[in-house]
Amino acid sequence: MTKNELQVIAKIILVAVGIYVLLQICFAIFSVLLSVPMVGKSSDINIWNLLILTGIYTLMTFITIYLLFFNSKKISQNIIDSAQSVDDTQISFLAVAFRLICVVVGIYFFYWTIPHLSIILYRYTISPSSNNGMKTYMTNESIIEYLSMLIISLYFALGAPHFVRWQVKMTLKQCNKSVENQKPWG
Repeated sequence: MTKNELQVIAKIILVAVGIYVLLQICFAIFSVLLSVPMVGKSSDINIWNLLILTGIYTLMTFITIYLLFFNSKKISQNIIDSAQSVDDTQISFLAVAFRLICVVVGIYFFYWTIPHLSIILYRYTISPSSNNGMKTYMTNESIIEYLSMLIISLYFALGAPHFVRWQVKMTLKQCNKSVENQKPWG
């Protein structure tokens, strides 16, 4: 495959992930807006806190979606260019495939951690005094867990360069070993 074909495939996959995230976001926002009348009857949860959290969540996810749709060319070009330093096209394709999978997984992990990050942001920046039930939801261990998940998701979203190099090397080593162990036809 040529560099342009690989870049088109990468752009298509990134836009598809963006559409998936966009649909999930719309569903989540719609669900929250439908639940506001029911939450208003409960005395434990403040509607304004819920709306602020939804706003933070929406802002963070739309930034992610914006980057996926409008920077997909740049992201896919970075994925392809990082793997084009190898002369062998099969090894190059393998590196592109691994890197693209890592980027998609990183974006998915980031999407998965956004609701928790918005709660952390709300709890420690916007309203540190009024936790309204979030104290039991967010312990220090869970905050460390979600922040480490954020770091892992960013590493994978950037293409996980060390992991991809290691994985390509191990895959090639395993393929060479299986070729050497094959019995010749005859």
